[in-house]
Amino acid sequence: MAQSIGSLANIYIRPNDNLPVYSIDIPLEHNNVSEKVKSSVDPEDNFKRQVTVVGGFLEIDNVLHKLNYRIHQSLDSFELVPITLNQTVTNYDFQALRFQLPQDITIQEKCFSIQYSAGEVLVDFISSKNTIVSLNVSLQNFIKDKSELTSLNFHTWGFISAPYSFEVRNPFLLRSLTGNELILSLRDGGLLQLSRSKELKTFHVTIFNDTSYLDSLKLKFFRRGKFWNENLSPKAIISILPFAENYLATLSIDKILRIWNLNTRVVVLERNLSNELPDSLAKDYLDSSVTNLLQKKNFDNAIFLSVSLPLSENVIILYSVILSEDTVSLSNFENHIILPIKPDTGNLWLLQDYAFLITGATSAKFWFLWRSNSFSVIHQYDFSLDNGELSIKSALDFTTPKSSLKEEFNGKVEQVDAHYVTRIFNLYDKSIISTVYEIFERLYYVDNFVFEKELTKSSTYSLKDRIVNLLHSHLTNKDSNLYDLGSQWVKFDTTCKELWDTNNESLSINLDLENDMLYVLNGLNYSIVRDATVFELILSANPITSSQSITKTSIEDLNQLSTLLGDYSSSFPQSLLSEVAEKLMTISENEKNKTTLVMNELFQKYLQSYISKQQITELLSGLSGIENVIESVEFLISYPESSYHFEEDTAISVSKRTEWGEEILFREFQSRALVHKAVFLNLILVMITVDNSNEIIVTLFKNLLKSFKHNQLVLEAMKRTSENPPIFASIFRFLFPKPHNINGNSIASLFSRLLKEVRDGSFIKATISHLLNQNDYTLLGPELMVHLQKATPVDVFLKAMVAINSKPEESKEIFQRNDTLISKHILTQHESWLLSPIESLTVLFNVSLTEYYNHLTEFFSTRKLHSIALSMALRAVESSAPGEDDHVQQWNCFTLALSVENYELAYSATQNLKPEFRKKALKQFILALMKNGLLIKFINYDFTGSFELINEVLQEFIDTTPNLEASLKFHKLAYSWRLKVGDYRGACESLYQFIDKQRSRLPKMTESESIVLVEFYLIIINLLFTFSNADDRWILARQKAGNKLLILPALQQEYQDLISSIS
Repeated sequence: MAQSIGSLANIYIRPNDNLPVYSIDIPLEHNNVSEKVKSSVDPEDNFKRQVTVVGGFLEIDNVLHKLNYRIHQSLDSFELVPITLNQTVTNYDFQALRFQLPQDITIQEKCFSIQYSAGEVLVDFISSKNTIVSLNVSLQNFIKDKSELTSLNFHTWGFISAPYSFEVRNPFLLRSLTGNELILSLRDGGLLQLSRSKELKTFHVTIFNDTSYLDSLKLKFFRRGKFWNENLSPKAIISILPFAENYLATLSIDKILRIWNLNTRVVVLERNLSNELPDSLAKDYLDSSVTNLLQKKNFDNAIFLSVSLPLSENVIILYSVILSEDTVSLSNFENHIILPIKPDTGNLWLLQDYAFLITGATSAKFWFLWRSNSFSVIHQYDFSLDNGELSIKSALDFTTPKSSLKEEFNGKVEQVDAHYVTRIFNLYDKSIISTVYEIFERLYYVDNFVFEKELTKSSTYSLKDRIVNLLHSHLTNKDSNLYDLGSQWVKFDTTCKELWDTNNESLSINLDLENDMLYVLNGLNYSIVRDATVFELILSANPITSSQSITKTSIEDLNQLSTLLGDYSSSFPQSLLSEVAEKLMTISENEKNKTTLVMNELFQKYLQSYISKQQITELLSGLSGIENVIESVEFLISYPESSYHFEEDTAISVSKRTEWGEEILFREFQSRALVHKAVFLNLILVMITVDNSNEIIVTLFKNLLKSFKHNQLVLEAMKRTSENPPIFASIFRFLFPKPHNINGNSIASLFSRLLKEVRDGSFIKATISHLLNQNDYTLLGPELMVHLQKATPVDVFLKAMVAINSKPEESKEIFQRNDTLISKHILTQHESWLLSPIESLTVLFNVSLTEYYNHLTEFFSTRKLHSIALSMALRAVESSAPGEDDHVQQWNCFTLALSVENYELAYSATQNLKPEFRKKALKQFILALMKNGLLIKFINYDFTGSFELINEVLQEFIDTTPNLEASLKFHKLAYSWRLKVGDYRGACESLYQFIDKQRSRLPKMTESESIVLVEFYLIIINLLFTFSNADDRWILARQKAGNKLLILPALQQEYQDLISSIS
C-alpha cells in the first residue's frame, strides 16, 4: 500500500453515534402508509443493508453548514445528515432524517438528485417502479424534535409521479439544474429535461436534440470498439454539470464532451477527448461506475472546467472556458493534461472522486481519492498552469484505524477486559460493535429458547457490560483464563475489523474551505483530513517542511532528531515500550530528588538487554551530529502548550457547539494526545540511555516525564468516556464555557488550552468532579487517580472522595490523617469553580473539626458505611470544645451505634443526649434490642435518674402496640424493669394490664394463652404478699372508663375463676 509521504493527517469521526435519527416511511401512494420492510434475522445482513454505497455533500450555509446524503446498500432507504461545526446565531440540537421506502421498492442507484433552494432541501429520485419520488424537506425538520414529517401527511411534503415511460427507455443518471429543473440521462444515450411549475408538481419532459439515441440503435447492429454492455450504450452520458446560467456540460462513456444551450437544448460545443489522449488510451471507454467527472471552479472572473477520464490510466484535462453572448469555447492550457500517479502498481486503482481549487493565476491544487477494493488513498497535488508540472505534496492511507492504545495492554488478567473495551470502542462504530455482539450472541446461544432468555436478561445492561458478560460466560478453559479470555477478545476484535474493512469504503470527498478541512464520506462514518502537526510528522518519520511554524530550532535539526528517534525506538518491542510507559506513570513527585537513580533503574531494567554498546555509540554520535539538539528537545516539550495563542476567538461569534463539532474535538484531542505521548516516550528512551549525570539531561527527562503524563491524563479521561464522548464534551464545556469556533486551525489552539489546564491541575480536578457528580465510580480507577499526586487540600479531598466507594477504609484514613489540612483550607474562587459539580461535598472546607467530622459522618452514613460513619461521629465528639453543644455528635453516635449493633456505645450516647431527645432515643434503643431478640439486655443498663422517663416510654409501647404477641414482650420488659428498680406494684400492674387486654380481646382463649394468664396471676399474687402491710396489697388496673383499684382478695377470686374456666 501507499505510504504517507507528506503533511496530511486523518481522523475518523462518528457523529451519528450521538446524533438522533428521525425515521419516516415513504408511502407507496399519496394516502397509503407504506408496508414496512421486513428485517432479516441475520445481524450481519441487517448491518450491511444500512452501509452507505452512494453519497455526497450538499452546501447549505444557513442554519446548517452542509448536508450529507447517504443511500444505503439495500437501496430501499437513505439518510440526510446535517453537518454543522459551529452555530453562530441559533442554539439548536440537530437530528438526521432517515427515509424508508415501502417493501420491494428501491432507488435506482444513480438516479438520485438533491439540491437546496430557499430554505428547502429538494430530493428527487427514480424508484424501481419507474416513478419519480419528489420530497420537499424544510430545514426545520433537521432540528431535534421539530420534524413534522409523517407518512400520514406525505401529501404536504412528497409527491409521486410517472411523467415518462422509463420502462421503455431506462434512466441512468439524474442531476438537478434548478429547484424545478432536472436533467436525466438515459441508458440508450438520450438526454431529457424534466421541468415542473413548482415543487411537488408533475414534471413536463423535453427531449434534447441529439443523435445519440439513433447511434445507439445502430450499435446494436454494428458493434465496434472495446465497449459492449447490453444495458448501457457507449453514448450514455455518465456525468452532468450545470454550466453558467444557460449551459450544461455532459460527458459520455465514449469520451465525448458536450456543452448544451439550455434554452434551445442544442449542442453548442462538442469535443472528442480521444483526440487529446495518447493512442494507448484513445480507444478505451470510460468507466461508468464513477459519475463526478465534471467539475468547475471560478477564479478572478474566469471559469475553469476539469474533466476526469476514468481509463486504464486516469487522466484529468483542465480547460479555461470562454463564454460570449451566444457561443462557448474551451481554451487549452499549454500543458492541460494531468496524469495523476497511482498509489502503487501492484493493485487496480480507480479514481473514485476528486476535488480541485484554483489558487492563483498560474496555480491549482488537486485532491484525488483512489480506491482499490477496500483500500483508499488520498493524494494532494500542486499543479502549475504554466508548465503543467504536477507535484505531489502528500499522501494518506485510509485503512482500518490503528490505535496505540493497544500498547497499554501488558498481559495482566485484570486488564484484558479494560484494554479491549477501550480499544474496540475507540476504533469502531457502535453499529459495528453492536452487530458483532449480536453475531456472537447468536453463535453462543444456538438454542433459541436460551437466546431469548439471555437477550431479556442482558437488555438492561450497557453494550460494554453485555459484551464483557457474554465473553466471560463462554470461557472454555477455566484453568487458563487469561489465554482463553484474550482469544475471545481477539476474535471479537477481528470480527469488528473484518466488518470495517469490507464495509467502510471511501466514497466521496468534499472541500470545506471555510473550516480548512477535507471531508471524506465512508460507508459507515466520515474522515476529516487536515494538515499534519509537527508531532505527527515526527512519529510517522515524514519530513517537516517550511510550512510548519518552527522557532528556537531549525527544521533540519528536527528532521534529524525525528529520524534518530524512529531508528532508536524500533530497537525495542511494543510490549517493552508498554511496560516502560506503565512504569513512568508510577514515578511520583516525591522521587524528584532521586531522578538519576530512577533513570538508571529504567535503563538497566528495561533497555539494557535489548541494545548493544555499538547502538548506544551510534545514538550518541547521531545526537552529536544535530547542531542544536538540546534546543530541539526543548522546543518539542514546549511546542504543544506554548506555540499557539490562548486568546478568545472573537472574530466569529459561536453560540453553541454541535454534535459534529464536539465529535471532531473529541477525536482530534484523542489523536493528538496519543501522538504526543508516543513522541515523548521515544525522547525519554533517549534521555535514559545517554549520560544521566548531566544536569541538562536530567532536567529534560523531568520535563519530558511531565509532558508524557499530561497527555496520558487526557487519554485516561477519554478512555473512560469513549463510549459516550458527550461526557468528555461536558468537561470541556465546563473548562471552556464560551463556545469556540472549530476549524482546522483552531483545533490546535484548543488542544493547547486543554494541555494548559492539564498542566496547572485544573483538568484532573474537573474530570473527577464530573465523574463524582454522576456517581460513576467505575470510571475513577487508579490509572486516573495516579495524576492526583500533590498533597494539596483539594487533591487530598478528591482522593478520599473517590476512595469512599471502592476503598472506604482508605478513604477514612485519608480524611482522618488530613483533617486539619482540609477543614482549615479556604477554597479559592478557581477551586470552588472546579469543584462546583460536587458543590454539596465541599462543606468539608473552612469548617471546625467538629463540623468536618459531622459532615463525614453523614457522607459515610448515606453510603451505608455505618462502622466508618460511627468512627467519624466519635471523632466529632472528641473534637468538640469543652462546653460546646455536642447534641448532633451524640445523636450521630447513638444512631450509628445502633446500626452496627454496638449497644454499649448506643447506651452511652443516650446518657449524653439532651432530655428532650432522650425519650426518642430510648424508644429506638428498645426497638433495636427487641428486633435482635436482646430485650433482656435492657435491664442490665444503668438508667439512674431516668426512672420516670423509661416508665413513660415502656407504658407508651404497652398502650400503642396492638399486636398481643409483640405487646407481651413490652409487658414483660416493663415488669422486669420495674422489678429491678423496686417498683413491685408497678411490676404487677404491667402484668395485669396484659391480662386485662387479653381477656377483653379474646374471650375464648386457648389453653396455652390461659396458662400465660395463670402464671401472671400467680406472680402478681405472690408479689403482693411481699407487702408486710395488708392494706398495701393492691394495684391500679388501667381501663378505658378509668383506673380501678383491685385489692388482693379480688385478684385471688379472678384467679380462681380463671382456673375454673380452664378446667
